[in-house]
Amino acid sequence: MDFTGKTLIVTGAASGMGLLCAQEFAKHGANVVMADCNEETVKEKAKEIGEKAAGIGCDVRNYGEVCKVCEFAMEKFGSINFLVPMAGGAECRVHKAKGEFPDIPIEIYDWGLDVNLKGPLYLDHAALKYMRDFGGTIIHIGSVTGAEGSKRNMSYATSKAGLMHGLTKSVAQYGAKYGITCNCVAPGPVTTRPGMERMPTLLGRPGEPQEII
Repeated sequence: MDFTGKTLIVTGAASGMGLLCAQEFAKHGANVVMADCNEETVKEKAKEIGEKAAGIGCDVRNYGEVCKVCEFAMEKFGSINFLVPMAGGAECRVHKAKGEFPDIPIEIYDWGLDVNLKGPLYLDHAALKYMRDFGGTIIHIGSVTGAEGSKRNMSYATSKAGLMHGLTKSVAQYGAKYGITCNCVAPGPVTTRPGMERMPTLLGRPGEPQEII
């Protein structure tokens, strides 16, 4: 794969699979715009990759900040060819929420919907204004939870289901005439944190991040 002269935007790029995605694209020649709410860390990680990478702070819940990421990519590298909206997380785990679904503050579920569903929709909307001129590929990150559901992480399950079955197909339909494809990867447990090791799979082990990217 040779992505020389092509530009990727990846969110959630300061750590985990977002960072790995940026590193792998850069290895294959792509320019990489790495966005994350942890601005200091994402800029440090971009420096480690080298001149092909640039970090920028972004809260994906804020459409204005998402637009600035796209403007930054155009100014820095002159095109947007790939999107991977990787920022996300299960709301109850991220916020260390305790109790059952009706007892957990609704603000926590608002956060889950905003990050996991509106975040990718915002990035697609902002970037497609430019991608229409270049063609390219959008890769959404779903989850097995979007198919199975969750008795506590309601927003995560709902968001991933909407991403996998609604947003991905809709963006693919829109983008086709511009040579833009939209696909979704929906993994099960992946070893990005210790808790994943204990989750059962048919293979008897969780996936490795490199197997997904």
